[in-house]
Amino acid sequence: MKLAEVASRLSIVTATAIAVAATFAGPLTGTATAATGTSTAATKTQTMGWPTGCHWEILSWQYTGAICAENNGGWYQAIAICKNHETDKLFDRYGPWRQTGPSFAYCQAAEKVESAGYATQP
Repeated sequence: MKLAEVASRLSIVTATAIAVAATFAGPLTGTATAATGTSTAATKTQTMGWPTGCHWEILSWQYTGAICAENNGGWYQAIAICKNHETDKLFDRYGPWRQTGPSFAYCQAAEKVESAGYATQP
């Protein structure tokens, strides 16, 4: 496969990953969009990659977790979409960026987990 074909396919994969991250992450869209500009450079140098083999779970009513099998030089974080039971408002809560081990995202006292996911970056 020629380098141009690889770069083209990587751009499609990157665009898809950004769309998924935007769906789960909201405010991370700016971070993901900024990564698009550097994807060509990363393809040429192969110094950094996206995490692979990632998995997320709702671990209890209060928190979520995410982990990736391989970091490939990239980072990942857990995301919890939390609903305040007093106001019915939704809040995005983020775990720490990790390269190894689990990342946990916690809802606050009056909140419970409504949904979960994870975000990645090279």
